[in-house]
Amino acid sequence: MKKAFKLVCITLVLILVFALSISLVACNKNGVEDVEYFANDMYFEFGNDTTVVGIPFSLVSNVFDADESYFTFTSNGKVHGQLKTKTGLIEMLEGIFKVFDVDMSEMASGLSDIDLDEMIVKPYVVDMFPGFTLDHIEESFNLMKNSLGLSIVGIDYEHEIIKEIESTHRIPSDILDRIPEDFSFGIAFDQTYYIKTVVDADGNEQKAVYIGGDVAHNDNTQPFVIFTMTQENGVKVLKLNVEFILVNLVLKEKN
Repeated sequence: MKKAFKLVCITLVLILVFALSISLVACNKNGVEDVEYFANDMYFEFGNDTTVVGIPFSLVSNVFDADESYFTFTSNGKVHGQLKTKTGLIEMLEGIFKVFDVDMSEMASGLSDIDLDEMIVKPYVVDMFPGFTLDHIEESFNLMKNSLGLSIVGIDYEHEIIKEIESTHRIPSDILDRIPEDFSFGIAFDQTYYIKTVVDADGNEQKAVYIGGDVAHNDNTQPFVIFTMTQENGVKVLKLNVEFILVNLVLKEKN
């Protein structure tokens, strides 16, 4: 059961870490008088060398819709990012699990034993979003949208499954039989950004992309997470490495 649970979490972990990564906004203690934006609107796709807890994105990239998973940076300082699965997600996951000799239906029957408060909400979510509760899922997700620009894509908050989770704080054991065949979901992110020239520990200058609104422009805070920007094979590459949640996010410019 532990092996099966780990496998089913691969997709969910990628989306969760994506949310955590971009919510850890960076800031510039020395002011923003010399910042810049991209000269033109830029489109970036997720690189296959992205890794989460050591799992390469390429392993599960077929689960995600390439046209609906991207980052855009506008020339006026706006950034939008999203990661969204393809439709028919359950069928695709079943195919992946067969490779690992896992019966997805058998695994799903034990999901109702998982206490979502103890497994996810208390250890990960509440500290970032005080007031988050599974009693009111839509309102709780709005906390993410209002504070950090994060929003869930493709969730019908009036669906019977959501209502049952609100009541029990557990995933229904028969969830696979009740999810629509065309179901897909993801997470989106809308914020501001700026580009700044920084100096690394070796004294070399390089470009960095700082994400965030008021927090990123607060003189009383320290830089925490930023994208470093390099040029590889004629295209821009943005890299974000967050060691404590074991994520290495790589975005590559798409022409």
